Order: sequence, then C-alpha cells, then structure tokens
Amino acid sequence: MNKNYKPMKPISLIIGIFACIAVFSQPVLTHNNHALKTGVNNPMTYCTYVEAGESGSNKFWDFSELHAIKEFTGHISNADNAEFPLANTELEEFGVRFFYDISESGIEHYGYLSRDGRTKIIYDNPFVKIRFPFAFNERSTSTFDGTYYVRDKELGNIEGNGEVFADAWGTIILPGGVAYENTLRVKSQKSYTIHFENASQHVEMVTYRWYNSAHRYPLLVLIQTTTSSKNNEPTIGMQAAYNVNAVKSSITSVDETNQMIDFDLYPNPASDAFFLELDSEEQGRVLISITDLSGRVLVGPLAPNIVGGKNTIDLSDELSPIKEGIYIIRLETDGKIATKEFSIVR
Repeated sequence: MNKNYKPMKPISLIIGIFACIAVFSQPVLTHNNHALKTGVNNPMTYCTYVEAGESGSNKFWDFSELHAIKEFTGHISNADNAEFPLANTELEEFGVRFFYDISESGIEHYGYLSRDGRTKIIYDNPFVKIRFPFAFNERSTSTFDGTYYVRDKELGNIEGNGEVFADAWGTIILPGGVAYENTLRVKSQKSYTIHFENASQHVEMVTYRWYNSAHRYPLLVLIQTTTSSKNNEPTIGMQAAYNVNAVKSSITSVDETNQMIDFDLYPNPASDAFFLELDSEEQGRVLISITDLSGRVLVGPLAPNIVGGKNTIDLSDELSPIKEGIYIIRLETDGKIATKEFSIVR
C-alpha cells in the first residue's frame, strides 16, 4: 500500500474548501438582497467624477478623495401609472420618475416621465437593467425599443441594445476612508438611437456600479453619457454619486458642513466679473473648485492664501471659458467644507 495515499485526500479537500471560500466571498447580486424595494429609499451624495479604474479580480479602488457636492434621495414606491401597465416599481429622483418591473429573475426598465410630465419614454420592449442572480464574470445582453413623447405627441422612436457585465471584484475605499472588501463591480453599456422625423440622435451610456453584501443599493455609481447627432460635435456628460449609508459614520454631509464656512459670491448670476468673499479667523489656505451639476470639475482645485479677516478672491478669469448654466462652487479649509450654487448668464 502506498503510505502517501491517505494524507493526500484531506489536503486536496482543504484546498477545495479554501477555493470555495475565495469564490463565495465575492457578492452575488440577488433579488432578495439587491433589488429596488418599495419603502427602502436610497440616499446618495453627488460627487466629483473619477475614472472607474481597472477590471479583473482582486482589484483595489481608492475613491477616498471624492468631493461631495449635493445630497439627494431616490424614493422607491409601488408603480401605479396606466401608461406603464407592466411596471410594478417606481423610482423618483429630483422629480423624475423611472418605471421598472422587479421580479425574482431581474429588473426591466419600462420608461420614464420628466419632472413636469411633458416628456416621457415608453419602452414596448424593455431594457434589461440586470438579471438575478448575477456574479463575477457573468454577462447578459438585451435589445429594447420604444417611443419618445413630448406633451403627449409622438416625436420619435427609440431602438437600442445593452450589455451588463460583472467585470471586476475587489476592495473599494470611499470618502472618509471607509473600506469595503469583496465588492462586485457591474459595468452596464447602453447604446440607442432616437429617430425623429428629419433627424436622429445617438446616445452611448456607460455606467459602473459597485455592490457588496451588506448594502442593498450600490456603494458608488459612475455614469458617462455621450450624445451625438449629424453636423454636431458629440457632447459628453458625467455623473457620480456614492451611497450615504455606506459612509455616514465617517463623513459629514454637505448640508451640515455648509454651516462651517461663511462666504459670499457676487454677482450671482455672474456674467464676466465674479468674486468670492470669505471671512477667516486666521491666515491659511483655501481650496476652491467649480463643478457642473454632474460633478465634472471645471475649475481647480485652486489654492490661494487667505489672511485673518475679510478676503476677496477674483475668479473672473476662471469663469470666462465656462458656458451659461448652473454650477457649484466648493470650498475646503482647515478640514471644513462648504458648497454654493451659482449661475452664469451672458
């Protein structure tokens, strides 16, 4: 008898056990743990945009330096709208309403209504947002089509395709230094064209979401949207937001920190000249950045020195290349943060 035979079997079992632990420590997205759930709202913080980083196994993403811009909440309720009869769940953000069918097998998107109700998209063939269960390296594809309405008038038809791919897992660090191991990153690519009577518009949307087992909703969401049409340069929009519940023990909300720094902007709305006035108890340095509402940084961070007392900082040159619109200015000094909205009108 081979004396080495018996010890080999338990060793291979131990290796097998550890291999299973490594696999199953990665989160698997399920209906029970990760689907939108009526009454369980989703508080998020808009933040500056950042690149998503590498795909693959056992990655490390450090997003601790994301700058908070504005808090918002996604409200989830039962859907009750005759125009979306197959939807059972409604998500409302900033007054915009999204309609989904949530089931054990996944989430399907049936359309949306704008805040004023004038604009709507109704999908006859819905976009598949995700399938359940969903784990690392799994992939699903779908096609979708529907109709684009403005003031109840049909203006165009939509057709497109989408792919959802769990492309990475690893450790993510959020603002406040909060680290989550064994997070699953899901990449969603959505490509569609709106065909109008005499023109068309093409949209490419890439979204990254990080999930873990302890939170129903994503820890972080990054979205980049590219819109193009004939005879026009493509426009790129970027949005980013992180999960308030995931970092609330380690970071102060924007609303709270707004009380920590007293500053004024004038004129507001601005045209050419633009100044920031800041009262400081002592000399030091202040970090200033300007972002659009998607979180894309347009200016800064600037780091001018300030003195004790009243400071006037001229930002006219920094404002000159920025187009008309609504923007957010962010200040940080001595561990304190504040934000204010301002507009540019020319």
